Amino acid sequence: MILFYISVGKNIGIGHLKRCGYLAQKLKQLNFDLKFIIINDKYSIDYLKKNQFKYKIVKNIEFDIINNNTIINDYRVILLDMLNINGVITRALKEKNTKIKIIALDYFDMEDSNVDTIINLINHNPNFTKPIHKKVKYLEGVKYGIIRNEFIPFTNKAKKKSNIFKILITFGGSDPQNYTLRILPNLVPLLEMYLFNVEIIVGPNYIYTEILNKYINILSLDCIKIIFSPNNIPEIMHDSDVVISGSGTTAIELATLGIPSILLPQNINELHFAEIFKNAGFSIIGCDLDEIFFNKIFQYITDIYHGKISTENINKIGKKMCQGNGTELICNEIIELYGN
Repeated sequence: MILFYISVGKNIGIGHLKRCGYLAQKLKQLNFDLKFIIINDKYSIDYLKKNQFKYKIVKNIEFDIINNNTIINDYRVILLDMLNINGVITRALKEKNTKIKIIALDYFDMEDSNVDTIINLINHNPNFTKPIHKKVKYLEGVKYGIIRNEFIPFTNKAKKKSNIFKILITFGGSDPQNYTLRILPNLVPLLEMYLFNVEIIVGPNYIYTEILNKYINILSLDCIKIIFSPNNIPEIMHDSDVVISGSGTTAIELATLGIPSILLPQNINELHFAEIFKNAGFSIIGCDLDEIFFNKIFQYITDIYHGKISTENINKIGKKMCQGNGTELICNEIIELYGN
């Protein structure tokens, strides 16, 4: 059996759960038995039920691991996709079951010999001078980025011809720093100058929906549309001309589709990850939401609109970086650990 420990919640969203869900779907097709450990989060539970995954709810994941509240003797592989993995947690797991194999996603203690495999999908740690323990298999890079199966049909699909230039704003399931509402007012001058449409994806844990609606009503602009938890996100992204988003998993999805993007890192780790896309020439990034950055956004969007920036070149760069097979690559590593 394979056990997943996942970080979820209103301040985290369900991005970690979803990307492991894609791994689980692939493994389930190969007849592996799986189970998820999460805290009590409604949207996460709904997701697990919908996909018919086994799960257990705990009050605190770290407490559950350290105090052995979940019996792990029946498991051969444990996957950790948590914000606060550390040596105390991994050691506790190995002490409970010395034969267990541990694979950790986006974990940067490469000297932690309790972990068998570390895969940094979002290789955003600038301090790679640390040595890697000889017992640890370490892999990194955006090529391991997990994207949903529904993105694949759009990777080589021709873009719909449209006379309307579309800007998409999306900051995941929760957007705790409310970048959505902090960005939108600064796009208003663009909307008054050009016939642009703005679509805003609002996730299930976004708590500022009422304020956002009131602001849009005050603007009285028909070109702004809110989309609540859509099921066709790949299609919406694919049909957009520019996407403004966080720089986590969404950045990988956008690169796979080759869509020009403006990435706003939501923490220091995301900043280092975003710089990978910026340095490759795929995106522009910003941290301080000040006048200088908003002028930069204004110029970037208008340059794309007027054809001064080659979207064809951006498309090629993104697809070269992220080929969409990260799920398969990680599943192969899990299967290898399971066999060993």
